Amino acid sequence: MTVSTRAARARRRPSALFFGLTAAVCICAASSAFAQHPEYQRGYREGYDQGFQQGYDRAMRENRPSPPAVVPMPPQRRGIYVLRAWYGDGERRACDLTGRMARHFNGRPSQSVEVTNQLCGDPAPGERKELVVEYSCGAENRRASAFEHRTLSISCY
Repeated sequence: MTVSTRAARARRRPSALFFGLTAAVCICAASSAFAQHPEYQRGYREGYDQGFQQGYDRAMRENRPSPPAVVPMPPQRRGIYVLRAWYGDGERRACDLTGRMARHFNGRPSQSVEVTNQLCGDPAPGERKELVVEYSCGAENRRASAFEHRTLSISCY
């Protein structure tokens, strides 16, 4: 192949590439313009509405209850409400006191308890122990703690 033949082929390639890119741009522009056409938009909307109606009708035939318009809020609790409580040297060696502390604190505006091994025995002999109570006052969650031989006081004012 001669040098002049190679040069001729090289000159032809950019024009073929140019025409290929131009055709791709025209196709994209045409499909985009078609999508903006009012007739296309109306057909799309009618298809969407028809599918929605079919789904709604099927749900009604199957007697599915419609979802509630508004989800009711749970009643607002007054006073202290214990979420979780434990006594020990942390969560590793501790006893769960959630039920006992709930009976002691729940519904009261304020209450206190002596922190001793009489709460649930000695879960961590020889270690410093702590009573931790996670509770809520209305919508606000709180956490209180006291070490052994102290008094834990909680209030929701």
